Amino acid sequence: MGIITIPIMPSLPQARLIYVPDIFIPPQPTVSLTVADALLKAVGVGAAVWLAGKGLKAIFSDPRDCYKYHYVQGGRLRHGGITNSLFRREQEHRARWSGGTVQQVGRRVTRASALAWERKCGF
Repeated sequence: MGIITIPIMPSLPQARLIYVPDIFIPPQPTVSLTVADALLKAVGVGAAVWLAGKGLKAIFSDPRDCYKYHYVQGGRLRHGGITNSLFRREQEHRARWSGGTVQQVGRRVTRASALAWERKCGF
């Protein structure tokens, strides 16, 4: 590496010199990559088209209108299941087990995945 000498205010007799090391700075990209460009670069065109199709299917497929819930009374799990109205379901359970509350489990999901969760948990 070389050293670059830069005079500061060369017109003055008491001018000082500073030494700056010669450092290689790689060129910076002039255009930032978009998410689509990064995806294409990472996985290729075929995989990017497949992923885009999956994303569109998720957007336009079955609605996420089912809630998974647990009905808890006195710190004890009384019941669990799925519903499209947590408030209504809580009122129905309170008729059987007074004083409990419905606690939502996770996010809203599609009916098919909610039914699978219900079967898996044995409610």
